[in-house]
Amino acid sequence: DTLAWGGGRVVSAGSCGRAAIIMTTVLMDVAEIRFTQEHVYDSFNANSARAGGTVELIEAILAGEKRPADLPLIRVAPKRGAYWCVDNRRLFVYKHCQLGKIPVEVYDWKDMREFELKWRNGLATRGQTNEG
Repeated sequence: DTLAWGGGRVVSAGSCGRAAIIMTTVLMDVAEIRFTQEHVYDSFNANSARAGGTVELIEAILAGEKRPADLPLIRVAPKRGAYWCVDNRRLFVYKHCQLGKIPVEVYDWKDMREFELKWRNGLATRGQTNEG
């Protein structure tokens, strides 16, 4: 159940005959969003200690020190009747904190190659978890 929050906007103008990428911001319940990847690592950037980890973010959210609005919005796209997320670590954190409805960026699946790449990475897991 999504609620409109903002209108669609062009994220990237097309060039060389490519279509423009349009993104819409909506409120969506984290329980309705699925992971695209099989695993979620515990740190946000293996190359930078400053990036922190999933446990630190969970603690900061539960303590009221951070909110999803303080971070980049997670990106989702519809496929096979469900919404799939490419920002799996932040989605893991939000699901763990049971945040309910949060603002997300909704894209068309074909507009970002990252959706398909991560979705294929998680194929084995989806077979074991009833597609989600």
